[in-house]
Amino acid sequence: MVGFLAGCTDQIIELLTTVDELIDEQLGTSEESDGQAESKEQEAADDKDKIAESTDDETNDETEEDPSESGNEINDLYGHDIVPPTTYIPELINHREPFDDRLRSQGYDILPAPIHLPLPIPYEWVYVEDFDGNTDPDYFSGKFCFDIPLPLTVIASYFDDYFTDITQETAYREAHPKHTTFISVNETYEVWDAQIKYNEDVHGNLCALVEIEYDWDAIGKVGEDSTQMISDEEMSQELQGEGKGAFQETRDRKLPEGFSEELADIRDEHDYFDDSFAISAKEAIMYRQYDMSYRNNYLPKVFLYDAYVLDHLESEDSNDWSGTMCTDIPLHKMVAKHLDMLADYNADIEYFETGGNIKANVVAETGFAFNDEFGTGSYEGTTLFFITPEGEGTFPKARCMTTYLEFSDKIID
Repeated sequence: MVGFLAGCTDQIIELLTTVDELIDEQLGTSEESDGQAESKEQEAADDKDKIAESTDDETNDETEEDPSESGNEINDLYGHDIVPPTTYIPELINHREPFDDRLRSQGYDILPAPIHLPLPIPYEWVYVEDFDGNTDPDYFSGKFCFDIPLPLTVIASYFDDYFTDITQETAYREAHPKHTTFISVNETYEVWDAQIKYNEDVHGNLCALVEIEYDWDAIGKVGEDSTQMISDEEMSQELQGEGKGAFQETRDRKLPEGFSEELADIRDEHDYFDDSFAISAKEAIMYRQYDMSYRNNYLPKVFLYDAYVLDHLESEDSNDWSGTMCTDIPLHKMVAKHLDMLADYNADIEYFETGGNIKANVVAETGFAFNDEFGTGSYEGTTLFFITPEGEGTFPKARCMTTYLEFSDKIID
């Protein structure tokens, strides 16, 4: 990351310094990391003890109880007010293919994320079906699927932080839909209602049907000041995303010598990196050993949808972002997938290194640069892929990657 320091503001330099310190902790190369790892392990052990005690108590209790009242270990761990006993809880399957590739193999098309929606759709939600052709200015209906290792009520509560007029309705695990979120917005320049219905599809994926109805006639009547109202035509164009088409690349991307051959080897050899001792990041998140956060949807789609953010930093102007993401996808496929997603943006690969000549516990590192999809600027970044042994680092034995991104208004030509 040293290459970024030239011409950086004090804010960016401070952020980069913090990023380097966090990476050292996560890799187990700082003095504080051992203590932090021990703390995490102790918390995990305490959680497992609580779960075991709860299970023993239920086993020894001969009183008959309604299963909907007794709950299970996940409900107990989160609290029944957050995760009621009837809540749908995703099955933790150790998939070996990235989530969007699994969706494609099931017959889905991966659609560009709709940019005009008033809902803050999480980055982790993959847009797979458009029911109305995205042309009706009064209505939107689309389907998103995701692989998030959290109880459904916790997933749905993501929207609670954004809206005040919101209702969450939890159904039984076997019901259809399993959960519904109702949102209503009635402001001067925004009047709309939304429903988000959560269900399993035929392949066992958890998906959300998002429906939004706009009331254009009411816009401007809710508040008193109409001097800044935009026209119906402008509002309709904004809704449909007109004028926001993808940036058309005409340049050839730059790659290091031997890059394509090494990437082919990584893609084909399942033991290219040793992750035989890896734990399940999904299980660690579900059982609250790690806390997952969501990526902002404005970020470019260069990260695995099922690589979960466990630590992140962001500058005040949102031009710089750093995140550590961990996954259950094998290391060699995680590396190849990230590089494939960069290729979708026609990214230059400034360097790519593997082996033991990087930092301790780092299996690969790459530097890259690409134009954003709207032609407003470009990103430059680095990614480190790592797995630390037992007792080392912040996320021991988890398959992880840390990426630093810096955005500028410069177009790469």
